[in-house]
Amino acid sequence: MLSDRNNRYSRMLRSWWGRSLAGAFIGALLVAWSGVDNPLIFFGGAVVGALGLFFLGRLE
Repeated sequence: MLSDRNNRYSRMLRSWWGRSLAGAFIGALLVAWSGVDNPLIFFGGAVVGALGLFFLGRLE
């Protein structure tokens, strides 16, 4: 599915905002699964995930 370069999901993940959104989702999921109840840590995990995936995408 993602091997087609014209697929909308692959185009989204190649864009800077798509990578940031995916990183925020992954970071928030990791914090939520860890069982931390503090909402600041939850949003902090989303921010760290978004920045991490954004800068990893810039390395290409």
